[in-house]
Amino acid sequence: MQRIVRSRFAPLGLFCGIAAPLLYCTIVIWAARMNPGYSHFSDAIISLGGSDRVGTDAVQSLFGLYNLLEIAFAIAGLATFRRPRLWKWVFASLLVTGIAGVLAGGFAMDPIGRSTTPAGIVNLILAAIASLGTMTAILLSVLAWGTTPLGRAPGMFSAACLAIVFIFFLVAAMMTASGWPLPGVLERITIGTFMVWQLAMAMIFLLRYQYNPHFLETSR
Repeated sequence: MQRIVRSRFAPLGLFCGIAAPLLYCTIVIWAARMNPGYSHFSDAIISLGGSDRVGTDAVQSLFGLYNLLEIAFAIAGLATFRRPRLWKWVFASLLVTGIAGVLAGGFAMDPIGRSTTPAGIVNLILAAIASLGTMTAILLSVLAWGTTPLGRAPGMFSAACLAIVFIFFLVAAMMTASGWPLPGVLERITIGTFMVWQLAMAMIFLLRYQYNPHFLETSR
């Protein structure tokens, strides 16, 4: 019975991994259009859920849905792909990311330039945890693909995504500290790279799982 439930849940959970990045991009585009003056070049994505934005509750709810899709994807991976063990850590990292995102929805970001509130501080901490979770997931996937049959190409793709995320994360930190006027561009490169990585991983897993549910279990 457990195996039947798992086999039926796995494709749905993996599909959630495809839907999540698409929903995230849709939310960002829609929320930005609701807020005249918002710039994709100079404003952070996280500020779309700020207490001073139009439609904060709706945006937070949609980001909450996105994070629930992340959690469903992670749980499906944890329940379905148990070997090699590294993949469990990949999906565990994504689970932490999703949970941190859901919790962050209860704490609105402080408007830029205004005094810091306890809720704003919690929001930033949870956002940092989510960011670390995404980078950890990509890093571990590079290692995990090395133990997976036919994993060379996805592994190289994951390594390229990791390099982009890491480099632009550091550049964004330095540029923001120096007052660079376009931090939104660098943020979108890092987040966008993660979204592309997850979309590709979820599609690869879904397609391979449909062909062979045990495609990960024959380690090299």
